Amino acid sequence: MRILFCIASTREVNEAKIATELRNGSEFVFRYTGVGVKNLRAIKDEIFTGNYDLVINAGVAGILNDSFQIFDVVVPYRYIFTFGGEVRELQFPSPGVKKWKAGCIVTTTRPIANECERQNLWKRLGADIVDMESYYLADLTRKKGIPFYSIKVLTDRANSTAAVDCFRNLKRAREILSDIIPIFISAIDAI
Repeated sequence: MRILFCIASTREVNEAKIATELRNGSEFVFRYTGVGVKNLRAIKDEIFTGNYDLVINAGVAGILNDSFQIFDVVVPYRYIFTFGGEVRELQFPSPGVKKWKAGCIVTTTRPIANECERQNLWKRLGADIVDMESYYLADLTRKKGIPFYSIKVLTDRANSTAAVDCFRNLKRAREILSDIIPIFISAIDAI
C-alpha cells in the first residue's frame, strides 16, 4: 500500500518517529504543503499522478464547539468549505476509534481569530473544529477516487488568542500526533 501524508508544517509531526513505527510493508510519503488552501494547489499533481492507495491529512486545528478541548484528537467525518457565501460539504468514513472524537471540520481561507466568527461557524454550519486545508484535500481525493482520512489535534479555541495558544501548544500537539498516527494507520487497516 502506498500512503501519502499531507501535513501543513514539519512542526506538526515528527516524521522520523512515525516512520520508525510504521514498518508494515507499506510505502509512506510525507509532503509538507504549507498552511492554507492556496498552498495546497501544488499537491494536486502529486495526488493525481502519484498512484497512492490512501491519503491522510494530519495536523492541528482550532475548536469551534465548546464540548471539545485542547489536545483532543479528532477524526473528521464531515468536511465543509465556505467561501463567498457558498457552502460545500463532503462526508467520509471514520475509523471509529472510541478514544478519539469524531466531528465536523470546516476549512476556511484564513485563520479564525475572533469569538463572533467562531460562534457563527459552529452555529450556522454545525462545525466542531476549523482548519485551513482538509476540505481541499478531501475534494481532490474524492475526484481521484482515493480513500481519504484526516486526523487533527486541537491547539486553540479559534478566538483572539488563537495564534498565541496554537504556538504554545504546538510542541505537545506534535508529540500526540506523532504517537497516534501509527495507531490510526492500524485502525484504518482494520476497516
